[in-house]
Amino acid sequence: MKTFTHKHQALLNYVALDDTRPVLAGIFVDPENNVAVAANGTDLLVMPLIELNDENYPGTPGAGDTNIESVILPASPIKEAIKSIPTKAAKYLSALNHVKVSRANGKVILTTTDAEVARDVAVTPITGTYPKYKELSPQYQPVGNEVSVTTMAVTSLEAILKTAKLVGAQCIRLQFKDSDSVIRIDFSRGGETNKGTIALAMPMSKEIHAQFDYDNIPKQTTTNDGE
Repeated sequence: MKTFTHKHQALLNYVALDDTRPVLAGIFVDPENNVAVAANGTDLLVMPLIELNDENYPGTPGAGDTNIESVILPASPIKEAIKSIPTKAAKYLSALNHVKVSRANGKVILTTTDAEVARDVAVTPITGTYPKYKELSPQYQPVGNEVSVTTMAVTSLEAILKTAKLVGAQCIRLQFKDSDSVIRIDFSRGGETNKGTIALAMPMSKEIHAQFDYDNIPKQTTTNDGE
C-alpha cells in the first residue's frame, strides 16, 4: 500500500495558495510512478511515496481499497493526517509512522492508527487534470569550464531548505543550463542522492507557467474542502 510519512510535510511548502486554480492547491498522488507531487506555478517538488505491506499496518481492517489510482488531494487533510501520526507509539512500532492511503465510495481515505484505534479521514478528490510534471525535470551535463549564473527567489530557497531538513539531506545539488533554464535540485545524505525527491525552481528571469502550461489550468471560484 502507498503511505505518507512526516517527510511528506515538505510537499505543503510547494502547493499553490491561489484558490482559483485548485489543482495546484492540491497534492497529486501518482501511484503508477510511486510519487506525490506539489507545484505552485513557480516551484515544484516530487517525492516518492512509501510502500508498506498491508499486514504490517495494524488496527485498520477494511479501511478501503489500497489499489488506488492517480488523484489530486487537497493539502489540508494530508497536513492534518500527518500531524495525527502517533509519535510516541511510533517509537515502538515503526509502521505507525505512516498515513495509509486507500479508496472507498469515491473518496480517498487517509488512515492513522496507534495500533488500538484507527482514525480515518474521507477526502473528496479535487476535480481536474494535473500538469505533466515529468516533462519538466531536466538532466543537465556540464559543458567545459563555462560558468552560468542564475537568480532564485528567496521563497524558493526557503522551501528547498525546509525540504532538505525533512528528508534528512546533508547537502543539495543545483543544476541549471543558463540563466533562463529550470533549476533542478537534488538532495543527498552521506554522498548518496535521496532517490525520488526532486525539486524544481524557476529563475527570477522567467516564470514556470510558460513551460508548466499554467495559463491553461482552468480557473474556479471555489475549491473542494476535502472534508
